[in-house]
Amino acid sequence: MQDGSLNEYFYLSVMVPVALMIIAGLIYDQKIFLVAVVVSLIATYQLGNLAVQKKWEIRNRTAVTEIEKVNATADGGNLVFTAILIAPVQAIVLTFFGAWLGLVLGSRLHPGNDWPGLQYGRRQKVGV
Repeated sequence: MQDGSLNEYFYLSVMVPVALMIIAGLIYDQKIFLVAVVVSLIATYQLGNLAVQKKWEIRNRTAVTEIEKVNATADGGNLVFTAILIAPVQAIVLTFFGAWLGLVLGSRLHPGNDWPGLQYGRRQKVGV
């Protein structure tokens, strides 16, 4: 950032879904996991939008010349594009990455306690 401002919403929008889904995966309960997916999607979407709003606020505050001020106030397209496309994609990708990571770690901690949905598609051990 130009003035040394920290955009904490950006870092939270990346860390919150992954951390939340890893914790939910380690708890290894389907109901908690599904609630965590919904909470993660909503929180990541909101934090992604807040990060872009804060970016434009910082740009507006640090604008010195007339051209910088004009560019700093022309943020409508970026905000709409983020709200419609970038934030939902970010929420889905980060939530499912965290969910995958949480389920992998959870299955390592609870090896004999598979969810019924995770058993399909795995090779069955024959003769054991």
